[in-house]
Amino acid sequence: MDTVKVRLQASSKGTYSGMGDCFKQIYRQQGLRGLYRGLSSPLCGVAMENGVSFLVFSRVMEYFRPEVAPHHGSNGSQEPQTPLHAVPIAGAMAGMVLPLILCPTELVKCRMQMAQHTSPLACLRHIISSEGLPGLWRGYLPTLCRELPGNAIFFTTYEGLRRVLPGRGAAAAAAAAKPAATAREEGALGAGDEGGSSSSSSSSSSSSNALAGVWRVAVDAGGAILCGAAAGVVMWSAVLPLDVAKTRIQTAQPGSSMDTGVLKQLQLLWREGGRRRLWAGYSPTVARAVPANACQWLAWEFAMRNLPQAEEA
Repeated sequence: MDTVKVRLQASSKGTYSGMGDCFKQIYRQQGLRGLYRGLSSPLCGVAMENGVSFLVFSRVMEYFRPEVAPHHGSNGSQEPQTPLHAVPIAGAMAGMVLPLILCPTELVKCRMQMAQHTSPLACLRHIISSEGLPGLWRGYLPTLCRELPGNAIFFTTYEGLRRVLPGRGAAAAAAAAKPAATAREEGALGAGDEGGSSSSSSSSSSSSNALAGVWRVAVDAGGAILCGAAAGVVMWSAVLPLDVAKTRIQTAQPGSSMDTGVLKQLQLLWREGGRRRLWAGYSPTVARAVPANACQWLAWEFAMRNLPQAEEA
């Protein structure tokens, strides 16, 4: 989907009639491998990209989170949420850092996807020899212009929906964070207090609690998937023209008519085909964003719930 998106954005008007035609032409000319050209570059950078993005976002969110009162410690009260108005600030801060990582990896990826080089190493050598090391950050400004508002929209959409839709409420969060061993101990203590005559009711209660726990986990996971997919679609719908400009700048030959600044590139796109050209590659972008961002947020939520947390003194 990303290869199709880049081809639709960087190719001249009329090269492809749409997403389906682009997909068929790539497959007919280059086979299945053609659809996965440039894969190694994002594979190398995507872990660092997401790690840095969520690290910066979570740290800034912690800065804005209200402090918990001392008497709230272990009585089961919910930790206060960071105000929603802080979310776009944290997202924008993450977007400010990302272009340093994204620019070189996306540059190589885009040029490989346009079949300009035979391998990522050959692409790197060509960029450095013809444009020097600064050439690796070609398209930095449009990447920054995309990531700053894009990440603010992305994280705000997710957090806003997550706080409204069922799933990550106080009860669900507390239940998901509570260790299973604690629940079993509570059940055992309850059974001991009631005596042997209540064993059947305890068993029934335990079964009901287990089913309720499974339901809470399913609702919580479904919420993460739905909100993550929606966040990806909203973000890309908003910033796609900047992504189109970035792709064209990164795939342009130095000194050519396409080797321009971001504002000039947006003007060229408008003259070529108006809104249709500014949002070129929208269909494959959304088709990619839905599963990618749903999985991304589900993995993040799962990791934050289950990885050991450092205890504060």
